[in-house]
Amino acid sequence: MSSPADPLFKSRLPAAGSPAAGAPAEGVAAGGADWVLFTDWCAVTGRAPLPATAETVLMFFGDCPAAPGTFARRLTAIDAAHRDAGVAPPERTGQVRDVLRGRPARPVRQELNSAGVNAALRRLPSHGWINGWFGRRDRALLVVAGAGVPYRRIAALTAGDAAVIDGVATINPTIGPVTLHPDEEPVLCGPCALVRWLRALHLALTSPATRPLARAIDRAPAVDGASPHLCRSRRPLPTGIAEVPLLPPIDPRGHLSIDPRPLTPHSLPTWPAATPPVRARSTTSTRKPPTNRRPRSKSR
Repeated sequence: MSSPADPLFKSRLPAAGSPAAGAPAEGVAAGGADWVLFTDWCAVTGRAPLPATAETVLMFFGDCPAAPGTFARRLTAIDAAHRDAGVAPPERTGQVRDVLRGRPARPVRQELNSAGVNAALRRLPSHGWINGWFGRRDRALLVVAGAGVPYRRIAALTAGDAAVIDGVATINPTIGPVTLHPDEEPVLCGPCALVRWLRALHLALTSPATRPLARAIDRAPAVDGASPHLCRSRRPLPTGIAEVPLLPPIDPRGHLSIDPRPLTPHSLPTWPAATPPVRARSTTSTRKPPTNRRPRSKSR
């Protein structure tokens, strides 16, 4: 896409007020120059100026950089033109608000589909230290996100918000309960992924050192089609960790912090709809189980 710095950009802009540019909406006078700049940009890039989407506004801001105050003035002119034309102004999404505040635009979440979730679940490791430790957390994160829970809600979940009864998992974010039904294939079973993670999290939080957790995950068999459904087990879920974040950060050595903090919404992955990215870790153990206690260290 051409940008204002490209010498061809201005040469491609139609004359202000021409049919190609689109005449400014009636009543738009004070912001006329900003509206003309926007319609000229739309003519060059093939975007519709009326009605404009939030995505179009973001692209316009990206191609025509300015100070936050100038962005706000331009958006005011765009909104005024839409109101004069009798259509709704572009939505003030979080990304648009970030630009107006002078912040980097946050990533746009793309909805997950079942095929993408299943493909990621098949690739994530489930055993072996340290890969299975990360893989268990990421599996839990993936099934909760795949159920439609927003990332900002996921970041606020605690272990006590998850329950599994008779093979059915219930997540209780503030927007209301979300139900995860079992899948016949253990690798793809969301409730099983939650049980497996909660058991590992409990062991990590109640052990005086990381070694018991590392040994347990290192010796655990890989999850496959013959694995038992943990979601149907009569063994109750671990207790005593209800107030702990459901998905705390883990440092590169596999340690939780002494006082676990939840992941932030921006640190949670924004997986594309088709192929959610997963960490490129081997499904076999790559490190020996640690012998030292958990130190305070930078988490991710």
